[in-house]
Amino acid sequence: ATGERRDLSIGSVAVAMAARTTMRRPADGSAGIVVSQGEAQFAVPASAAASFVIGVDGARLMPAPGARVNVRCVGGDIRITCLAGRAELVRGARTVVLQPSWQARLTADRIASVAPVAADTIDAWRRGWLVFDDQPLQDVVDEINRYRTGRIVLTGSALPARRVQARIPLARIDTFIDLVRDAYGAKVVSMPGGVVLLS
Repeated sequence: ATGERRDLSIGSVAVAMAARTTMRRPADGSAGIVVSQGEAQFAVPASAAASFVIGVDGARLMPAPGARVNVRCVGGDIRITCLAGRAELVRGARTVVLQPSWQARLTADRIASVAPVAADTIDAWRRGWLVFDDQPLQDVVDEINRYRTGRIVLTGSALPARRVQARIPLARIDTFIDLVRDAYGAKVVSMPGGVVLLS
């Protein structure tokens, strides 16, 4: 649901689900989980004996005992980040081993890239923040909309491309609207149902 975050367990694996996240059991009945959309973190205990498999868009992620991984599958943006320990990622004929603070980006048929990232930024939603580092305003709005009721809509041609550097508290997510108004001089029009137009 919009804005809802949940914590649950799958066997001994601790799972944290971000807003608008859906998961399902594998169709073949095997152990593990498939992330259909959204974002989730998985923490595998160091004492885990059996391997836990996370499916995402046809790829298989196998975190080692003691590992913590973040899986993001929003629109066509698929990113898998190792936050602690190590994790093996398999897509087609390619296998990569992710170490802490390394992220793999997936495309429709392959592992497109593997690169270091700022793990604290990836992990921020778990601590109640959304952190944006030089991202286009349209991408930021898309992410904010996952966490709020209603919808923020950007109008005009220049505003969506503006770059954003910000930390937004999830508990006060609409402070983002004030930030855009103050930083970019955007006009704010509030409408029924939580819809906000920024131009």
